[in-house]
Amino acid sequence: LGGRVERVIIDDLWQGTFYAKILVVRAATPAETLEVDARSSDAIALALRARAPIYVAEDVLEQAGQDDV
Repeated sequence: LGGRVERVIIDDLWQGTFYAKILVVRAATPAETLEVDARSSDAIALALRARAPIYVAEDVLEQAGQDDV
């Protein structure tokens, strides 16, 4: 993609599956931010490799903390 991973956002939890987005900043003029849908496991692995921050939506944390998930 010709850019760098800016951050990963885990933004949804549906039927026990987490969903994420990877934000990639391309060094074009002007700079362009791409949002790529990804499996949360792949997004986390990529963020760790790129030393990018990982964010989780508050409602996802609340849902994940429930016993029925």
